[in-house]
Amino acid sequence: MRGPEQTTITDGLLLRAIDYAEADRIIVLFTRELGKISVIARGARKSRRRFQGSLEPFSLLKAEVLLGGGELGSLVQTRIGRTFPRIIENLLAMRQAGAAMELVRSVTPIRQSDPELFEATLGLLELIDKNPEQAEQSLICFQVLVMKLAGFAPCFDACGKCHNRARDTQPGNFDPAAGFLICRTCGQAPVYLSAATRQGLLASLALDWQHLNGIRWTSEQLQQARTAMSLFIGHRLQR
Repeated sequence: MRGPEQTTITDGLLLRAIDYAEADRIIVLFTRELGKISVIARGARKSRRRFQGSLEPFSLLKAEVLLGGGELGSLVQTRIGRTFPRIIENLLAMRQAGAAMELVRSVTPIRQSDPELFEATLGLLELIDKNPEQAEQSLICFQVLVMKLAGFAPCFDACGKCHNRARDTQPGNFDPAAGFLICRTCGQAPVYLSAATRQGLLASLALDWQHLNGIRWTSEQLQQARTAMSLFIGHRLQR
């Protein structure tokens, strides 16, 4: 005889919400203990009592979930554990934080716990909330780290063909398709990175948000980093 099904209480971040049927929502959460999960929130669009108005992006949630053998579990109830008010007050910050959540949703497998990535994602929200004017720079640094944790770490410090390392003060040319620098001797690469851009991208691999908070790219350097990571992610995720 089967016993009662057990629920799990976990911290979670909202990755996606889709209206379903007349009153429900399907919620995709990235949780500390369970990884990425999809759950149905029954009556979420009619009653706010069980979910306390918490099914909004850019908040740390405390969620009680019931997962069975199928892909879709049930969201029993939620409450807000922490908010990041400066994100939702700034359109640019919201856009960059939303792009971060979309990347997490794209690279994380279903129901595989990844505490390191969860803490990194939470750290990004904290960083954007503290410095919303630096939101795009924070997003790019986060993208580097996420791709590393997903097993696709880009190389910004050495030529991927001859393996010669670039000096700290030396610019480089990055090949987004290959995921590494290519020196002039070994050929050409399409994305130029200044020394300062390279050092900022390298620092992003270290999961050191305090250090990233000190990076200040110029608009030109930001464009270099944006181009490199946008093309690199596109190749790796086949976008």
